[in-house]
Amino acid sequence: MDSDALYIVSETIPNWLMAGSAVAAAAVFWWRKQDKQELAAQREEDILSGVNAVWVKAVVGDADHPIWGVLVSNDHRTPVTNVRVECNGNRHAAQLLHPKLQPGQHFFESLAQFERGRSWALPTTNFASQDFITASHKHDTKKISFRLGGKDYSKDISQ
Repeated sequence: MDSDALYIVSETIPNWLMAGSAVAAAAVFWWRKQDKQELAAQREEDILSGVNAVWVKAVVGDADHPIWGVLVSNDHRTPVTNVRVECNGNRHAAQLLHPKLQPGQHFFESLAQFERGRSWALPTTNFASQDFITASHKHDTKKISFRLGGKDYSKDISQ
């Protein structure tokens, strides 16, 4: 084998192989980074979709007639904290605030009068039926924010 062929075999081909390996490693790194970003975005979307609020007319307990209020759902296995629902429809408050919401559906009655410093009744899960209020500009929910697992989340829920 002459010196030029020996040089090509011993120097050039390994350098090209190392360069190709570096490009492949960079491509795999970029791809994994995209996968992690997509997984994080999907996880956040799942968390946000697990908490929702909507105006309803519900029959609570043994009552004969439905009452107006906001139904807040927590589909997660753990409680969410610092729940804040921005909404129209309660004369005395533009926000519904609750410190800790257990999993399930919770009905907050919109109080007609400011009772004991509250514009919303304490939540109840004792409601027999609910009719969703979907076509009202007077009663709508705009935004919900909450804390889960030490992180704050917020989403627009305009109907």
